Amino acid sequence: KRSSEFEQGGMALHITTKLDYIQNSLKVPWIEAQFLKEALAILIKCRTMLQYSYVLAFYVERSPPLEIFEENQRDLEHNTELLSGLLEDHNMPKSEEELVATKMKVNDRGSVLRH
Repeated sequence: KRSSEFEQGGMALHITTKLDYIQNSLKVPWIEAQFLKEALAILIKCRTMLQYSYVLAFYVERSPPLEIFEENQRDLEHNTELLSGLLEDHNMPKSEEELVATKMKVNDRGSVLRH
């Protein structure tokens, strides 16, 4: 739960700062920088899903379907942490090329988590 609260508070502030920098320093249109907010929304949903999935897995009787569930849970956790790391990165893109590379990484990870 704390992780989810951090993403909603501290991470949101960090993303807002990054959005402002991207728009003002790189002169990128507002719409082009919204991928960060979309990724944050995905991250929050994933953290919430994980929060409840741990409880569910704890109370479910051991069985082959539970093992599949736990494997999927590990994949979700791994990809959530990777997306979180990309969003937490404090390095600001110095050029439009760096921004495009960052956007591709964030969108790729977000697309894995969206499905």
